[in-house]
Amino acid sequence: MSKIARIRLVAVLICSVALLFLFDLILTPTAHADIGPKPSVIVTVQDLDGRACYGTLLSEYSSTGPAIAWDGDHDHMPWFAVPDSPNYDRTETEIWQVFIDFADADGYYYLQCHWNITETNEIAWTYYPPRNFKILLYFPDTQSFAVSEIHQAYAFHSYFNVNLNGVDIDGVQAASITAQKSYDCTWEIVSLFIRIVATVAIELGVAFLLRIRSKKQILTVLIVNILTQTALNITINVLAFFQGGWAMLWYLPLEIAVFVTEAVAYSIVFYRMQRPTVGIDGGLTNKDFIPIRICVLYSLCANLISFAAGFILALVIPGII
Repeated sequence: MSKIARIRLVAVLICSVALLFLFDLILTPTAHADIGPKPSVIVTVQDLDGRACYGTLLSEYSSTGPAIAWDGDHDHMPWFAVPDSPNYDRTETEIWQVFIDFADADGYYYLQCHWNITETNEIAWTYYPPRNFKILLYFPDTQSFAVSEIHQAYAFHSYFNVNLNGVDIDGVQAASITAQKSYDCTWEIVSLFIRIVATVAIELGVAFLLRIRSKKQILTVLIVNILTQTALNITINVLAFFQGGWAMLWYLPLEIAVFVTEAVAYSIVFYRMQRPTVGIDGGLTNKDFIPIRICVLYSLCANLISFAAGFILALVIPGII
């Protein structure tokens, strides 16, 4: 079997595996519903000074995703609040009841999701958070509340800081607190770096399997991938910041654009830098020569498998995309 024939065979096998995975995602959406990226709202509460505290987000609407306001139906109570349940938790039920009984001045809803933030100092709503919300804190030691003004999620991953320094919580029934936007640039930069490194590593691995292994070839693949993947991921991050979840509608078209760009770049660079040398007998003497069709095939394989791997990475490390 010739070198090109072996490359084609490996490429077909790689494409087949990647396509099977992607078809599985498409044909069985219920099994993979949580694989895709999900919006989040993260609220950090500062200066609790060791006080016990629970927090939640009050929603403008009575439901968001699976979270829903309690309608008084016993069947719609959370698992920890059902008296006959083996998972019944008296403390959690008492906190749940306190939030249920809270009457917001603007009619915002408690969606039966709350967090004990005594040690974590963080409300982390990572699965379909409300878009318009208030931050509500409850201090069980004094049975007092603190509530914020209305806020809106401003990005796919929205971050807020609440500083309790100087807020008189114990002296009033519901103290007023303010929250400031605090976008976590550090995590976004880290996740951006991880995605780029992972994709480049995958595409270099595919190149090795397809016998694209000379120093000049690997250097070309490395440079092209760093440029295209950096551009792709920065674009996705910018779109995600301004468009939230709708930014993912751009993901497939942008991946196609990357595939075309890389295929053209490899075809031009490989052909010009490694132009075949014809021997006396008419045969090719340059063993590193890669035909244009193989360049296109490699780009297709590499991008298919990295696209599929992106879903796996999002599942293993939630929030990475």
